[in-house]
Amino acid sequence: MVRDLVTEHNYSIVCLQETKMQNLDATIVSEALGPKFVNNFTYLPTQETRGGVLLAVNEDYYNLSETQIRGHTVTAKLEAKTYLVSWRLTGVYGPQSD
Repeated sequence: MVRDLVTEHNYSIVCLQETKMQNLDATIVSEALGPKFVNNFTYLPTQETRGGVLLAVNEDYYNLSETQIRGHTVTAKLEAKTYLVSWRLTGVYGPQSD
């Protein structure tokens, strides 16, 4: 379903929270988002059974570099391929207490 949305709307940047996945690899990213995302992704693993963040970009439009993974965040530098601009994007997982 996620891949269908990415394809239908031609998304070039995807940040998913609550992936519930400890390990993500190129095969899983390709199945979930499509082959254009497999060389440009980073992720924050789950904390036990909670959280997880996936940050991925379409290789036709961006390069992903300088990734930083911390306790509740994943940050990466995005560099556009079509013009000279770059920025950092952060995905956050913040656990909630009852």
